[in-house]
Amino acid sequence: MKDLPTLKRKNIKLIQPSLTYENVEIYRKWLKEKSIKKGTGRYETYNHKKTYELLKRWQKDPLKAHWFVYLIENKKEIPIGDILLEIINKINEKNFPEFFKIPYFFKYKDKTEIATAISEKYQGKGFGTLSNQILIDYIFNKLNIKLIVVSFYIDNISSRKMCEKCGFKKRYIFTEKETGKKEIVLSLRKSEKEN
Repeated sequence: MKDLPTLKRKNIKLIQPSLTYENVEIYRKWLKEKSIKKGTGRYETYNHKKTYELLKRWQKDPLKAHWFVYLIENKKEIPIGDILLEIINKINEKNFPEFFKIPYFFKYKDKTEIATAISEKYQGKGFGTLSNQILIDYIFNKLNIKLIVVSFYIDNISSRKMCEKCGFKKRYIFTEKETGKKEIVLSLRKSEKEN
């Protein structure tokens, strides 16, 4: 199991979730939320075992890093969502055909995709933006990866706004093979962040 650092800024903390019954149930509850189903395109039902296996797979995968997003409020840490990072390199590059449209994609040896989901009750309050900013700083300054990409369905206006607030730009649109839905790809290079 990877030992991920806890990352914190202001009232948001990113913590690697342990595979306790409680954490699995928290994640399973999020997967049931309408906006998260719509945003992720995951409409299947996740029972406890299936959710546990998903989280366990992410923890074991050397190219993935997964944190729960916690809101610190009145000295309490409240789980409000999650954020997933996946390293893209020569080993798994073929799994990301949608990113091939980015002209400078192959220029970078290692890239990463991030995906953020915030529980409905806490959406629209800037917590997703702050979580992304925390992770972007970690990726650029600690992992020394110089390209980050995000993708989301074209009708996901809140994700687009959140990513643009974090500096992502250069839109590329593609059609997802499995669903036929249109997705937008945005990218952020470390050199753009430094300007």
